[in-house]
Amino acid sequence: MARSYDWQLIRTHRPYTLETFAALFDVHPATVRRWIKCNGLDVAIVSDQRPLILSGRQARDWMRKWGASRKQPCGPGEIYCVACKAPRTPLSGTVYIVTPKPPKIILQGECSTCGRTLRRFDTEPNRPALEADFDLKSDHDPETPRRKPCT
Repeated sequence: MARSYDWQLIRTHRPYTLETFAALFDVHPATVRRWIKCNGLDVAIVSDQRPLILSGRQARDWMRKWGASRKQPCGPGEIYCVACKAPRTPLSGTVYIVTPKPPKIILQGECSTCGRTLRRFDTEPNRPALEADFDLKSDHDPETPRRKPCT
């Protein structure tokens, strides 16, 4: 499961061993070795001897760039689908807004690929932009079912 890591925890002036770097992000040391081997995390002191020493500055720069490269921004008219792990366009006519606590709103719809519920959390001031991007129904009444019940 992909996680996001807070790169601001890394101090630029400090060297890190493999174990201390792994403890900083609460991951196994094998995960840090995989980051070094597969994802391009640079080791400050290149040596065949142990322990491996990571430069705080290089590790912080790498973590920031790596985290930014993993993001998948949604375009206009798209909502991120957790099941598909990609931005998807909801099915036409299935998008509606739920207002649990003003000024917060939840935009809900159905994924065009897998059929699961898509949710996008936003605030009331952004409602006109959402209405322009999506073919919205009126506010959803939680008492009425969204689909016909199965018989």
